[in-house]
Amino acid sequence: IKILTQALEMNPHSCLIQQNLGKAFLLSGDLSRAEQSLLAVAKSEPDNGIVLRDLGLIYLQTGKSDRALKMLLKAKKFLPDDFAVYNYLGAVYGGKGDYSAAVESFKQALLLNPEDESVRQNLVRAQRDSRK
Repeated sequence: IKILTQALEMNPHSCLIQQNLGKAFLLSGDLSRAEQSLLAVAKSEPDNGIVLRDLGLIYLQTGKSDRALKMLLKAKKFLPDDFAVYNYLGAVYGGKGDYSAAVESFKQALLLNPEDESVRQNLVRAQRDSRK
């Protein structure tokens, strides 16, 4: 993070450095600073699906499900084959109680990444919850 911050000071208009800094903050758990960095990139690059996906994850993790859904649906337009987008969408839909949409999202994530056990578990959980 320190090196990326220094690089951004030298290149304050670099979306790539800002995006990598946002990802570093996200991975370190500093969601507020991650959001700030990624929003700056999204302003300059509104079609950057990776940034939109990561913002969706931040909003999912912070309980802002409406914002998460908005970002992830945008991300899906630019990253139609990204299993993480569908996995996160499934989590958002499940959290909102829309289990049929959650099941469909998790099924798509599993089609894109059939080896991911966490997606498989998410799908089973959503299917179980849809029958309650």
